[in-house]
Amino acid sequence: MLKPFFDHQLNLTKIESRPTRRNSWEYNFFIDFYGHQKDEAIQNVLASLKENTIFLRVLGSYPMSPQSL
Repeated sequence: MLKPFFDHQLNLTKIESRPTRRNSWEYNFFIDFYGHQKDEAIQNVLASLKENTIFLRVLGSYPMSPQSL
């Protein structure tokens, strides 16, 4: 699941796992990373994740604050 980020040299800022309510030992993963949903590299990563996951949802894609640069 993390290989597409490595392949496109994208920096992850947070990975969080939460158990699902459906089955024991089944987890949802929340991943924060630098980049915008419209960037070509991000689109490639999301396409790869869609092919290799059961469920994928983008919860938000925001421009980076100039102060954090």
